Amino acid sequence: MYKNAGYTGIVITDHYYKGFFNSLNNNTWAEKVDVFTSGYKLAYSYGKDYGLEVLFGLELALGEHLNHYLVYGLDETILKSHPEIFDLSLKDLKSLVESYQGLIFQAHPFRPGNEIFASEYLDGIEVFNGNPRHPSKNYIALAHAQEHNLKGISGSDFHQPEDLGRGGIILDEHVASTQELVKWLSKKSEIPLIGDPTSSS
Repeated sequence: MYKNAGYTGIVITDHYYKGFFNSLNNNTWAEKVDVFTSGYKLAYSYGKDYGLEVLFGLELALGEHLNHYLVYGLDETILKSHPEIFDLSLKDLKSLVESYQGLIFQAHPFRPGNEIFASEYLDGIEVFNGNPRHPSKNYIALAHAQEHNLKGISGSDFHQPEDLGRGGIILDEHVASTQELVKWLSKKSEIPLIGDPTSSS
């Protein structure tokens, strides 16, 4: 679908939250992580067939609040080493992700029920969320990012076919791994977006 829509790559950021892992109560932690990453691995194999780069990330929910964080740079091996991740504060999560040269962006930070925290614990925020069924208040997110010198990214938040191609970022070079994406994001002061954050959605 994304290949036909003109994309050269996507990042799979499935929801990574305690409730999902608790539902797999007959599995070891490593087995639970294997279940979580199975969707990404399937998408990756299809991507190889269709010439689409499929990278790995996660949309993490910490236990202390309802916020979601887009995390790039933690692979399957790292996740298996940190079953405590849901119980971390955002400050401690930032330290953990930094230790693996990863990045944290808060997803849809101004959607109802979300809270925005101090910028020192974030590398950026999602200033455009393309999901048409949620009031993400992208224009407020954009203003907040500009005021606090945070990087802004865009995502389609793909859950249903109608969400296809409603967001993303435009890269000026090819990236073939999550690590390369992290390096690219890190060096950019302004990231070209797909989607208009100044709209009222």
